[in-house]
Amino acid sequence: MKPRFLMKTAALLALAVSSTLALADDPPAQVGRIALTQGQVSISAGQGDAANTALVNWPVTSSNTVTTAPGARTELRVGSSAIRLDGDSSLDVIQLDDDNLRLRLHYGSVNIRIVNPEVLGGFELSTPQGRVLMQEAGRLRVDAELAADTSSINVFDGVAIVEGGGERLTVRAGPTPRAARCARPAPW
Repeated sequence: MKPRFLMKTAALLALAVSSTLALADDPPAQVGRIALTQGQVSISAGQGDAANTALVNWPVTSSNTVTTAPGARTELRVGSSAIRLDGDSSLDVIQLDDDNLRLRLHYGSVNIRIVNPEVLGGFELSTPQGRVLMQEAGRLRVDAELAADTSSINVFDGVAIVEGGGERLTVRAGPTPRAARCARPAPW
């Protein structure tokens, strides 16, 4: 009777350990997707990985890089948020999980619409010159490196915080879009 009891106990213990390990490997609940592609749009799993042609409904997760050729465009959807990448642009998805949506625009233009205020606390868009945070749900456009060492931010709806060049600026939407520019500080 004891060997049978020991075998059942060992089997239950092994099952408990394996199910715990399986839970640790579960993907995050928050995953984005490619909602639209026009022209040549590519996606890669991370730095140095080969790029694949992005297709509609292709999943987008942390460490993905999305790049558009000149004249192309794409739209990513993460929950109710929309990220539209214009032609000749490159965007890294730094972190995408239940609490954060952190992006990096290397060059090009991106339009972002955040509807859900719960997303605001974990949202960040960085460029080579600075970073943009949103204080209120809304819409904005960010252009990076269209002019050398410069990023520009236009707020159409909501309120954004722009940090760059050692300064912090609050940009609010108004009757006409409000814009901020940040440039890389001059070397000493």
